[in-house]
Amino acid sequence: MRVLVVLCLLLSACAATELTEQQDCEQRGGVYHEEREECFGVTTSEPDASATPDQEKIACEADGGIWSGLNRRCTPSPSLRATPRVTPTPRPTPVPTPEAEGELVKTQEVVIAWQNEFSDYVSYQVLVEVQNVGTGWAQQNAYDADYTILGPDGGVVATGRFTYAFPEYIPPGGFGYMVDDGSDIGGGSLSVDDFATVEVDGQYLTVDSPGPTLEVTDIALKPESFGGGLTATGFVTASEDVADAALAVICFAADGNAIGASWTNLLQNLTGGQPKGFETVRGTPPMTTAECATVEGFASDTGF
Repeated sequence: MRVLVVLCLLLSACAATELTEQQDCEQRGGVYHEEREECFGVTTSEPDASATPDQEKIACEADGGIWSGLNRRCTPSPSLRATPRVTPTPRPTPVPTPEAEGELVKTQEVVIAWQNEFSDYVSYQVLVEVQNVGTGWAQQNAYDADYTILGPDGGVVATGRFTYAFPEYIPPGGFGYMVDDGSDIGGGSLSVDDFATVEVDGQYLTVDSPGPTLEVTDIALKPESFGGGLTATGFVTASEDVADAALAVICFAADGNAIGASWTNLLQNLTGGQPKGFETVRGTPPMTTAECATVEGFASDTGF
């Protein structure tokens, strides 16, 4: 009996010694590793007296800590240290650059009719002005443009098509014109008053860059040799060699309205960068140089 008592006391003392080391570790906020008989960690937070053990354990483990229920302490895990959250800097969303496009709108549609001096026929000239209100170059296509002349009652008096565009390529903000001449072939059945209005329909393209460009300078007006209109002379300079070209000089009244055009399609052999003289062959409607307050010239490569 005495031997058993001593053995029990020794075992109890050993157990008491192990419990004391574990308790000491946990009291200092550590975690006791039984296999390695080592204490890890330090106390980082005090128990919340108002919280239940379950609430404290949930909060501790939610933060990645190790919960000690014996002394109600939470120790952070060595492998789960809190890392500051870095808010990523938002990348700017690229804004696509809109593609440059030309857009032509009609700004003037004019029909001028007059009685021929030496016959009963009525001659007329149709003139349309367009402006490029887009952001890129526009190409007006004269071959796909037509017109309808209407009388005071809205009836059709005459129809026709254009042949040349002045100029063919129009930059953003620039103006362009198309001109056509005709005569009443009804043997005097129409009067000047029958040519009331004109409606023009056409097509255009948007292009990345123009073809050859032609600049008209030093314009001078003079009465045409036969008729009551005006013709023009001056110089034209092409940006590159051009074999054939057409040119028009537009007359404007003091209020800026177009009142007629004189043109030619007989320009040839233009050397790039070299000015070349011209003279128009088709005169304006009857007018004096005083009526033509301002003039502008435009030319195009016809490619013929």
